[in-house]
Amino acid sequence: MPWMEVTMPTSDAAVKQQLIASLNQEFIDATGFEDEILYIRFSEFEAGTAGAAGQLAQDKNFAHLILYTPRMRFDVKRSVVAGLTKSFELAGIKPLIHILEFPYDNIGFDGQLLTDADEELASRPYYFVLPR
Repeated sequence: MPWMEVTMPTSDAAVKQQLIASLNQEFIDATGFEDEILYIRFSEFEAGTAGAAGQLAQDKNFAHLILYTPRMRFDVKRSVVAGLTKSFELAGIKPLIHILEFPYDNIGFDGQLLTDADEELASRPYYFVLPR
């Protein structure tokens, strides 16, 4: 259950729809996850209202992205970061990306852990290797 939270400058619906399609496809291409599995949530801020220091303060079009995902190999992480960055660059935005990895027994849904609800997920080790 990969999940992405994006904090970025306020954008129109067309930009967000383009980002959703591109981010999802880049994630699928890099990881081998099945199509349309990624959930993306946007939080937006008005230009000039976000506090920033250093280099990001010079660039008004930046985004902060947090990706929650099962553990990925180093080469897959490299591909994910490159692909997600490419998606944002098409919208003129520079992303800062954090990858937070988790085992499936750290996720609760509908009152139970995913590993209790799904035998296949329960059999996966924390260091689950994605298809790619």
